[in-house]
Amino acid sequence: MPQKLIKKFELDPTKIPVHIAVIMDGNGRWAKAKNLPRIMGHKAGHSALNKLVTACQKLQVRYVSVYAFSTENWNRQESEVSFLLTFFKKLMVSEVPKLKKKNIRAHIIGDFSRFDSELQSSIEKINTAPQFNHDMQLNLLINYGGRDEIIHAVKAIVDKSKTQDIAINDTTISQHLYTKDIPDPDIMIRTSGEYRLSNFLLWQLAYTEFFFLPVLWPDFNEDHVGQVIKEFQMRNRRFGKES
Repeated sequence: MPQKLIKKFELDPTKIPVHIAVIMDGNGRWAKAKNLPRIMGHKAGHSALNKLVTACQKLQVRYVSVYAFSTENWNRQESEVSFLLTFFKKLMVSEVPKLKKKNIRAHIIGDFSRFDSELQSSIEKINTAPQFNHDMQLNLLINYGGRDEIIHAVKAIVDKSKTQDIAINDTTISQHLYTKDIPDPDIMIRTSGEYRLSNFLLWQLAYTEFFFLPVLWPDFNEDHVGQVIKEFQMRNRRFGKES
């Protein structure tokens, strides 16, 4: 199966990215363009997420991280926030077992303190479930903010420094982030034509290759994944060194 997509997009199998991060933007505008309620855009966005996950697994991408709900999204209309939180609960019950059957591990990242006990319990069960030999890890960032994550890390380091000597460097910060066991993304994709990071993985994206696509998230598909990886393989990643 990987060979089929590699051949389709003319990819170098030795340069497949390890980690792809995605800002799934455009659900509301997609729904508005079709004279539908915004919640219908979120439901259509779930289908696009399945296409992303399926394509990445076929191409043997090891990690996929998606921005599902930011710390700023609480400022949206109460009805939309309520729908999204209920939607997340349903997905955790219905989709996580399906992912496991496909050898995909689900992992939830963010600040869970504002969630009700039911959602917190669902997240804890997912994140503490026994490890298995998975092909890929899907990271869902819910109530996540890059600045909030860095503040959380700094506070944890300060607390530790009260009882032990801690060197403050890149490694120390990285080890106290929510993503401490996850490699930094090779690729960041944002859909909908917006050119912003919107508080997404601010520390981790330091040397990531950015791709801003004009497509609205519900219209995202396998071809977009292949085209992005194709262009990624043509870029010269220097990490501050000479070319």
